[in-house]
Amino acid sequence: MTHLHTGPKPFEIQAVVFDIYGTLVEIADPFLRRDVPRLLGVSARSWMRLVREHLLTTPFPNLDAFADFICRRLTPDRAAALQRPCVDAVRRELESVDLLDGAASMLRFLHHRGFRLGLLSNLSAAHKLAVLRLGLDELVDVATYSCDEGRTKPDPEIFHTVCRRLGTDPEHTLMVGDSRRNDVEAARAAGLQALLVGGDGNQDRIPDIVSLGLLALHGRTPLAPLLAAGDEIVHGPARGAVRSISPIAEDAQGRYNLVFKTELTHVGPAGGPTLGGSWFVKRYLHPGSAHVEELAHRVLAHLGYSSCRCFVADRGEPVLIAAPAPGEKYDGRLDPEIAAELARHMVFAYIFANADMRPRNAFLAYPSGRPTVTMVDLEHCFLNLALDLEGLPDPLDPTEIDRLGEERVRALVKKSVLTDRTLRRARGEFFAVEDAPAAVLASYSEGFLTAYRDIRARAAPCLRMIRDRVYRKPYLVVGTRSYRRAMAALDIDSIRSRLDEVPEAVLARVLAPRGSH
Repeated sequence: MTHLHTGPKPFEIQAVVFDIYGTLVEIADPFLRRDVPRLLGVSARSWMRLVREHLLTTPFPNLDAFADFICRRLTPDRAAALQRPCVDAVRRELESVDLLDGAASMLRFLHHRGFRLGLLSNLSAAHKLAVLRLGLDELVDVATYSCDEGRTKPDPEIFHTVCRRLGTDPEHTLMVGDSRRNDVEAARAAGLQALLVGGDGNQDRIPDIVSLGLLALHGRTPLAPLLAAGDEIVHGPARGAVRSISPIAEDAQGRYNLVFKTELTHVGPAGGPTLGGSWFVKRYLHPGSAHVEELAHRVLAHLGYSSCRCFVADRGEPVLIAAPAPGEKYDGRLDPEIAAELARHMVFAYIFANADMRPRNAFLAYPSGRPTVTMVDLEHCFLNLALDLEGLPDPLDPTEIDRLGEERVRALVKKSVLTDRTLRRARGEFFAVEDAPAAVLASYSEGFLTAYRDIRARAAPCLRMIRDRVYRKPYLVVGTRSYRRAMAALDIDSIRSRLDEVPEAVLARVLAPRGSH
């Protein structure tokens, strides 16, 4: 896979336009193409001529009208008898249409990254119905279908139409599809950039649509892979080579980030440190979050918690490479031993401001016969104080925030992430106080207080590690949306202040029943 060569100037992609069939969705059972010519007793050539000349450019109000047109055009003497079997064949094909795994997550990721998104497809009015059923049009800004436009790719005007609707110039618009003629060559002739999905050769090609989620999107080498098969990975003395990389299942993806699974093979002398085996590759909506999550796992390990071995790889954009969490996804089971483990992580979440402690991020294992919980998705750690960033000289530089002084910074605080309400909500994700057995509550309380004491005992070197990382480039950027800024001295002080709180008082707030004030 190679990147687009765009000359010495950085190339900016502002919009991405996708073909649909064969690119974002697949037809599992092509009954229409296979069965209708046989059903009607016509040649494949006659059928394809009808598709090209009429079906791709003609709107129809429903499937009955679509099938009636086919039958009257190809078999006028038997149209009435064949119309119902034709409808059934069309319906069977449309019911087999589904999104390719990972396509929806990739579209959401691009949308949240700020790209304008469009669909541009040669399809019939019938096949448009399947697109609407899947909600694919709701994931993009503009949907342009040949059956509505009366023209098809490779006509350059249909490419210009979608660019106008997106509000972008062709030179800043990328067309992605599985047809070299219609999606690549025609798009380039119309002035767009283009990328082939599948097909032959390696130039300007990706193996599948989800691989777009691992390409650089800006800079001097746009569409260069951040990670690809054959790449060598180095972490300290350990080395590995990427053997394969693929997206995880759609239902396992998060709302904003993209996660891939990779297999690494050992590189280096036998018996030396290795990066071999299965790993996950995580690309973040906010790239700097990779460094935040890596630090959070190191803090967990320092404190004696179960954590994931991970490191950051940066090939144009930082991504996190993490070993799988031990055990299985937490399934909601609750007994006194598990309650104590959950309490330990609740203490960590409070002291280090993990705003995303949820069951979906928990893994449960029994390495020595006793339960161990491992938390993942830690990119929302370390931010408790959301600041009004307006007027800050450089909110992504911790030294600029520090220069404001403690009094000015405190005046800029808009809200705290850690409130009594958010504490109860985080605990409530795992169990309700009102319904929990007494033994579970007792074990949770004991685990909570013990964890608080343990973290206090190990806190000094841990805080030094955090401070060292805060002032080392690339700086740690925490928070989301309008409150995104560099982690600074006030965040370290905020951690210290929570370490100094009375554990029993914090526990009482955590275990307060729903509706408490």
